Amino acid sequence: MTPSFKVLGLAVGLSLIMAVIAVWVPKRLLREIGLPPLSRRVQILLSAAVIAASLASALILPTIQGAGSVASILLAGALVGIVYYDGRYQIIPDVLTAAVAISAGLTLWQDQQWLAHLVGAVICGGLMALVAWVWKRTKGLDGLGFGDVKLMAALGLLLGPERGMWVLSSAALAGAVWGLALQRLRGRGQEVTGEPIKIPLGLFLALAGGVFVFGGLA
Repeated sequence: MTPSFKVLGLAVGLSLIMAVIAVWVPKRLLREIGLPPLSRRVQILLSAAVIAASLASALILPTIQGAGSVASILLAGALVGIVYYDGRYQIIPDVLTAAVAISAGLTLWQDQQWLAHLVGAVICGGLMALVAWVWKRTKGLDGLGFGDVKLMAALGLLLGPERGMWVLSSAALAGAVWGLALQRLRGRGQEVTGEPIKIPLGLFLALAGGVFVFGGLA
């Protein structure tokens, strides 16, 4: 078997594994918090999206051999799953955040810049935790979920402090624009409810992280 076939087999196998993880593992979480299970159609579409993103990260983008290829596949599949679950349910399954963290570990195993990236995890995750705490103390509401904190810490580990803060800033800006747009649309409706507008920050963190990594900004 030639090396190219080995890479292809690895990419396909890991992509299928990521699809199973993204679709089947969070089913228990949805059940525990009383959310309806994914329909068969959604399962197929989400699986296809995860597989396509994972394969694209390994085969279409510039080829990365070894641990870098595995890290790329894990990251792409996890980010697609996070975009769906946070956008649809405002939850971030821990298994997908763990995949992002594992991807970061594999990446650091190659470049050996552990200290700087650990600082990135502490700064980015710590800042998110501080914002969540301040919001809770001042507003009495959970403005940020702990899933967002863990995801930002994993992205900080992957990208380091400087690029991690860029991801956080970009996601916060996109979330603010999204919230203002929803507020404006709600104001034009016939009925105005007192419910707060929920912004899926994890969705924007995942999108910004994907742009930085796969867009070449990292």
